[in-house]
Amino acid sequence: MSRRARILSTAAFAVLAVGTARAQAVPNLSGTWKLDPARSAFGPAPAQQRTEAIDHQGTKLVIERTIDGTVGTLTYAVDGKPHQNSFGGGMSTSTLAWDGPVLVMTSEVQSPQGLVKIVDRFSLSEDGKHLTIARAVDYPNQPFDQTLVFAKQ
Repeated sequence: MSRRARILSTAAFAVLAVGTARAQAVPNLSGTWKLDPARSAFGPAPAQQRTEAIDHQGTKLVIERTIDGTVGTLTYAVDGKPHQNSFGGGMSTSTLAWDGPVLVMTSEVQSPQGLVKIVDRFSLSEDGKHLTIARAVDYPNQPFDQTLVFAKQ
């Protein structure tokens, strides 16, 4: 291989490596996010007033959640281990992991109708101004999906 070909090959590899590292980088979800009901789809659940104040530091994630006036602080780590939190009188057990730039939170909540499994996929828009939570709810005898779109405040 000629010297020129080796240089071009090395440069191409470096560009590819940088691009791959950027594509795999996880976003920082920190910020105060207000739900935009007009851009959201609630499925059979009623629309809600909701704010997520997220403090994301490394693998630690603290969410101060306000839904229709009820406020709770939820603490997690993105480590694949179960974390328990309570909100609005219910207890949930959640595990968090990254799927590329998407944070996947899998939660289980006991309800009077049985165990409810919720999978939330948190993703940021390219400009960082919108947070979308694509939610799949496996509710006993009534599974449904939601899309919750938040605007950064």
